[in-house]
Amino acid sequence: MKLSRLWIQHQQFEAQGLKDNFGDGYLVHHNKIYSNIRKKSLRNGVLFSSAENSLYQALPLSQLEWILSKKIIPYYNNVSALAEVNNKLPENILWDDISDNLKGNHVFHESCHSVARSLTSEIIPKNPSKNKFDLQKWTLIRLLEESFANSCELLAVTDASDVIHRIFFELNSYVVMFEDRTHLKKSLHDLGAENLTKWMILSYLQANFLRPSINDQTFEKMLLFLKPHQSSFSTADKKTLRAFSKIAFQLNLRFRQVTTSFYFKLSGVTLPLNELLDFDFLETLKNSQELCQSLDLLAKIIHSEI
Repeated sequence: MKLSRLWIQHQQFEAQGLKDNFGDGYLVHHNKIYSNIRKKSLRNGVLFSSAENSLYQALPLSQLEWILSKKIIPYYNNVSALAEVNNKLPENILWDDISDNLKGNHVFHESCHSVARSLTSEIIPKNPSKNKFDLQKWTLIRLLEESFANSCELLAVTDASDVIHRIFFELNSYVVMFEDRTHLKKSLHDLGAENLTKWMILSYLQANFLRPSINDQTFEKMLLFLKPHQSSFSTADKKTLRAFSKIAFQLNLRFRQVTTSFYFKLSGVTLPLNELLDFDFLETLKNSQELCQSLDLLAKIIHSEI
């Protein structure tokens, strides 16, 4: 793929997104979930800035709470450098020549966090250290937000039907699972978009809580969160859901361990990670009407333009 071909596509749709983020406008136009998350972020007052941000550039993982509290999502201007290269050698540069060295952006992932936080900000305990239940609820909500972002990135690949879309999406996403695109797209239709989205959020929760796998008992508990009742799901449906749940565990284990521990330490939690995550979070979720409503809304929101 020549850079010049991608450049033309970027320019054609740049006005619909962030002009200095390569492919952003194309994704806003062509990718439904990416577009819905962008619209909801803007509606919530989120701003996007390519201004120099040394803290984010040096250690992005340390800046999540700043991003969410200030409602400013930083990103890199990766278009100016590409414009220079494309102008010098418009017909000779291939995407493969530069793709490994070009800085990508994660405004999609961070925007998913901002959308989730807009739903959970009113129910999260303000001082979770006061008692065990509040700490567990606080932990669950934080990992629910991360699992929502993981699920959005996974399911958004369903629109990536051509090479140009895939290149732009890979440049703007952490999770890239193109090999599952066809199966995911079919299952969104067969199982229902909200059901599959909720299932992936719950599956990523298992992975983010550092569970090694999903056993039969946990699988049945997870089914209870889907609608209609679990008895409506056929053996084939359950087999499909089992297969999709395994995708969540493809997240790098060390990354999950280190980043989760680091984030909680930054948030002032002193409890060791293994103790912090050692509770039945599905039971906590089931017993909280507020949390169940948040899960329901998160499962709906990525498929709705409203």
